[in-house]
Amino acid sequence: MKEGRRLEVSLCHWRGTPPPSGLAQDRGDSEFEHSRIQAEEILENLKRQTHDWKEVGERQRLEIKAAQHLLKVKYGQTQAAGIELKTLWERMARELYTGRVFTKNDNYTRAKVKRFTGFMAKRFPKTRHLETVSIEEMSAFFGYLENDLHLTPRTWNDNLVTLRAVFRRYSSFSKTYEWLKDLKRLTGGLISRELFSPEEIGQIIQKAAELDSEIKSMVILASCTGLRLKDICLLEWDSVDFKRNLISLHTYKTGGNVTLGMWPLLYNELEELAARKGEAEGAAAKYVLPGIAEQYLKNQKVLKDRLNRVLFALGYTGTKRKELRNVKNRNPGQTLKLALERIELSLWREDRKERVREIVTRYLESQTVPQIAREMQVSKGTVSLNLNALEELSGLRILRRIKLKAQTEEEPEGRGRLNSDIKGRAIRASLRGWHSFRGSFVVAAIKAGVQMELIQKVLGSSLVGVIVRHYIKIDDTFMQEGFTSKAPAYALKEAAPKLTLPMKKAQTPKERKSLAVSILKDTPPEKLAQALEQLKELLTD
Repeated sequence: MKEGRRLEVSLCHWRGTPPPSGLAQDRGDSEFEHSRIQAEEILENLKRQTHDWKEVGERQRLEIKAAQHLLKVKYGQTQAAGIELKTLWERMARELYTGRVFTKNDNYTRAKVKRFTGFMAKRFPKTRHLETVSIEEMSAFFGYLENDLHLTPRTWNDNLVTLRAVFRRYSSFSKTYEWLKDLKRLTGGLISRELFSPEEIGQIIQKAAELDSEIKSMVILASCTGLRLKDICLLEWDSVDFKRNLISLHTYKTGGNVTLGMWPLLYNELEELAARKGEAEGAAAKYVLPGIAEQYLKNQKVLKDRLNRVLFALGYTGTKRKELRNVKNRNPGQTLKLALERIELSLWREDRKERVREIVTRYLESQTVPQIAREMQVSKGTVSLNLNALEELSGLRILRRIKLKAQTEEEPEGRGRLNSDIKGRAIRASLRGWHSFRGSFVVAAIKAGVQMELIQKVLGSSLVGVIVRHYIKIDDTFMQEGFTSKAPAYALKEAAPKLTLPMKKAQTPKERKSLAVSILKDTPPEKLAQALEQLKELLTD
């Protein structure tokens, strides 16, 4: 076929005597076979010529078909072949997500796939298909994640897990997949949340009662149940049983059923909330905390800010920002170039990327925040929020501020910081927050003698190791109290029980002397000294 038309070409005249059967696999005489060889050479030349005539799409279709046939022969199944990197996510979305709405995790997976395909398009543009990605190219990508983007080990591992799944699904026959299977995950960099002590929880409840009564109720629920934030915010009155002193609910994250008893503090708080239940109207009336439920469904980040307001009032501090505020000799042009690069590499949606690009470009060209907000028809808060988010993402000083004094190591940090200072994160990791009450509840329950099996059911975790690793913070006080209260009898430093001698049965001195001799004869050697001391006291009376 050439340009849509069928062409027939004569190879050469055959000579000699063909095989009597007329079949191609049978042989004729030597002259016939010589002409057959000549015809096959002409055919191969024509194939090479017609290969160049075929359009690119047709040639790729034939290559894919040949590759699939080869894989079926070799592995016993038809693997995907010829998947172009630029269409990889569309292929995955079509096969894996047909018929349902995308979730936040789907978007996160898409961002990781897009990051990989974007890297390959820029760094190795000649590699167009998934099965042709080499080990060297894949190694360069993971080096780029670690050394250029400075991703945390956890995010780096997430990218590894995603790409393993992609190659296992579409290119499990390749050597690159074998290399990915053997690639070790990065260790370290995990954030261990700080827990609140019972004294701190009491102070938080007291301060929240002064500043925000709804947050006070949430803190009591969190510290007395160990439930996650969503379960607390959307707790319904149907789940509360005052007669049996129980809370029974279906957890959102694990989908499991949880039943737990109410400690007196929680019971009293829920009674007070039940007395005001008639104040709520509409759909929110079914929730224990109707105002909190409405806020959570709109923007759950506000609840974190409301808790932080209480913690700040108690003396907790935020993240150090001296690396942003004390940069000298700032070059706006260079800063803009670096900021645009970081925006391009971020996980933000494309519409937000475009908005932030315009905001930072205008700002670094000396426009003010009100002027940008007016010309872009957005609020000043939107402009400021995006500029602050870009600073956190890039580590660059972008906002024009009055220079702040650098914080020294000698300056106190109050009770402790709420966020981690580990670099490489677009969002600072939380050290103290709503999830800290979950771990605090576990430690408090263990100290109170609650069985580990009950704690497992409350937390929705099937492995004790998961609870110990993530929710129990073993400190000196915990070890001291635990070992002191659980010491066995042989390890206790108590005085030996006092030996009681039956001296009152003997009245006269002679009877006492006779009884003392018999007692000493029957007393074990290890208690002989104690018996002699008592006999001495009794005989001298």
